[in-house]
This record gives sequence, structure tokens and C-alpha cells, in this order.
Amino acid sequence: VWITFDYNDEHGNFGQDADTHMFAEIIDAINTACPKAKIVVLGDCRGAHVALRYLAYRDNPSIDTLILESPYGSAEELFNTVSGSYLQPYIG
Repeated sequence: VWITFDYNDEHGNFGQDADTHMFAEIIDAINTACPKAKIVVLGDCRGAHVALRYLAYRDNPSIDTLILESPYGSAEELFNTVSGSYLQPYIG
């Protein structure tokens, strides 16, 4: 079973509390429906940040594997990385 979800990027959301809460609700629903499930979490950028925040506050043994691609620890870190990567050629 694959369960995926995405965000509406229209409002500049960067993996805040609402995202982590929504992720927790999905994990809880999986645990309720399939108590013996072994969950693989794959997070990319903001999704990796949400997964890290979730696991920092909740111990969930059903999460068997965690794959993080381009995670960031804070919005400030994200902005600095993006500006350094994309704006540096323009600002010298």
C-alpha cells in the first residue's frame, strides 16, 4: 500500500506545525488500520523536515525506514541554502 500526499505551495509553507500534525494523523490512521504495518517514510526537502519534526517528538516503532532527501533543519537554513545556490551567481 502506498499513501502519498502533497502540499499546496501557494502560501509559502515550510513544514510548520500544521504539516507535522497532518503527517501524524496519517501515520496514526495507518497504525489504526494496520497495527503490524512497517512504515517506510520518504521525505524530500520540506517532507524530510516534516518527518524529522514528527520523529523528534514522537517515538513510533512502526516507522521501519526513514529516507531523507535534501532535508533542512529550519526555514532559515533553507533560505540560506537556496539563496547561496541560486542567487550567488547574481550577487557575486
